[in-house]
Amino acid sequence: MPIVLELVVLAAARDAFVLQLDAAPRTDTGAAFSVPFDAAPLDGFPAGWRIVGPDGAAVAFQYDAPLAGEVAGTLTCARAPAGERLRIERGESRPDAGAALRAVTVAEDDAGVRVDNGVAEVFYARAEGGLPAAIRFAAAGRTFEGFHLNDRVYEAGRGGFLVREDREGRMRVLARGPYRAAIEIEARYGGARNAPGAPRVRYVFEHLAGSPAIRVTADAVQTEAVGWSELHVLEINFPHEFFTRWEAGDPVRAGALAGGGSSVHASSWGALIGEGVRLGIFGSSAIVHDGRGGYGTYLHGPWTRLDGTSARRECVLWAGPDSAEDFARDRAAPLVEAVLTRPDLIAREEALRKREPFIAHALEALVASRPLPERERAIALLEALPAGSAALPPETGMWGTNAGGTSVFVDRATGALAGVWYGGRRLARPHRGGFALTLRGKAGTRTVTAEDGTLGMECVTRDDRIVVRGRAPDGLAAALTIERGDDGVLASFAVEALP
Repeated sequence: MPIVLELVVLAAARDAFVLQLDAAPRTDTGAAFSVPFDAAPLDGFPAGWRIVGPDGAAVAFQYDAPLAGEVAGTLTCARAPAGERLRIERGESRPDAGAALRAVTVAEDDAGVRVDNGVAEVFYARAEGGLPAAIRFAAAGRTFEGFHLNDRVYEAGRGGFLVREDREGRMRVLARGPYRAAIEIEARYGGARNAPGAPRVRYVFEHLAGSPAIRVTADAVQTEAVGWSELHVLEINFPHEFFTRWEAGDPVRAGALAGGGSSVHASSWGALIGEGVRLGIFGSSAIVHDGRGGYGTYLHGPWTRLDGTSARRECVLWAGPDSAEDFARDRAAPLVEAVLTRPDLIAREEALRKREPFIAHALEALVASRPLPERERAIALLEALPAGSAALPPETGMWGTNAGGTSVFVDRATGALAGVWYGGRRLARPHRGGFALTLRGKAGTRTVTAEDGTLGMECVTRDDRIVVRGRAPDGLAAALTIERGDDGVLASFAVEALP
C-alpha cells in the first residue's frame, strides 16, 4: 500500500509546510528516505528552508532539482521520522550531528564511478558499459568482484546483444549526496554490432545513505517494434564461490549453491548469501541459477519480452549484511509518494469526505498525486457537484461513475484506472498500465500492455460510459468498456482486430 505524504502550507504566511505521513516509510530510522517533490510553490527552495522532525530536531536533507523535461525533483531526508509529521519552514537548515556519519559519497575517475553509502560501495565500470563490476560490503569487509551483468536482448536466429558490449556508453552522476546518489547509464545493446531496431537502454541506480536498498530503473527503447523474446535486467553472473547459499520467495525456499545447474524461479524476491553478506533482488520476479562450472551462478531480476518500442523494468538491488530480518523489512517497506496542499484545502477536503461516497471516492481518485494548482481546481469542481451526482465533469480530467455501491474512476487522457470502490472499501488503486493482452499463436506467446508503450491508447466517453481502446502498430485492437448499469457498474473487454 503506497504511503501518501501531504505537504501542507500554512495559508497565512505561506512560509511553512507540513509533510503528513499516513505511516512511517520504513522502520529503520537510521537510513535516509526520498520522495518525488515539486518544489515550485516553495520560493527559492531549498535555500532558506529547513525541515524539522516530530521531536523538534532539525532533519538534514538534500534536494535534487528536476531533470530536463520533468516537473518533480527529489527530496531526501537524512533519516526517517520517528512520527508521522515533518515541518518544512523558513529558516536555516541545521542538520543533526549524526547525519554526517551516514553520508553517501561519489568518486569518479577514468575507470568509472564509485558510490559508497556506508553499507556498500558499488563500482560502476566504464569497461562494462557503465554497469556494476564490484561491490564492497562494509560490515563484512569483503568485496564481491569478478562478476558480469549479462543484461541483454535476445532472439533465436539473431542471438544476444549485451549492454556491456557498448564501449561508447554514457555515464552521468545525477545526484552526488550527501544523502542520495544517483547514477545514469545509457548504452546500446550490442554496442557497435547494431542490433535490429537499434535497441538501447537507460539505467538509473539510486543509493540512499545508510540503506542497503538500491533502486534500479531500466528504460529500454528501440526505433521500431522489433520483437525480442528475452529482455534481461540485472543478470549478475559469476564463476566463483563468493556466495554459498540462496533464498527465494514467495513461497520461501532455500538451499546451498552446489553447482548442480538447477534454477529457482521466484515470484517476488531472491537472494544470495555468503560469509556475513547478502545480495538480493526484490520488487520483481527473480531467478537463482546454480551454474558454477558451467554457464555460471547468477542472481537475476526481471526477465521478460520486449515487443514494442519502449519498456520500463524496475526492481531493488539489495547489498548489505547477512540479515534476513533487515532484508524482509526493506521488502515490506511501501513506496512513498508526495503531494502538495494547504491547510485551507485540507479543511475543504475533509468537508468533501463527509458527503456521499461517490464524492468522497472521487476526491481520493482526483487529488492523490496532483500538483497544487490541479489539486485546488479539482476540489472546486467537486464542491460544485450537486448531491446525488453519479458522474464527473470532463474538466476534472477523470471519468467516473457510481451505481449499486460501486464507484469506478478512469483517467480520460490515458485510460489508466484511477480507483475502484465497493461498499466503502477501495478495491483497486491507480494502475498506469491500463490493460494487458496475451496472444498465443504459431509464433509463440507475447503480452502487449499500455505500460510498455506497445498500444496507442484512446478514450471515448459519455456520462454513463467510457471505452478505452488500445491499438498496436501490427493491427491489434482491443477495447475495455466500463458503463453504469441500473444496479452496478459493468465492465467488458473485447479484441476487435488481430494482427
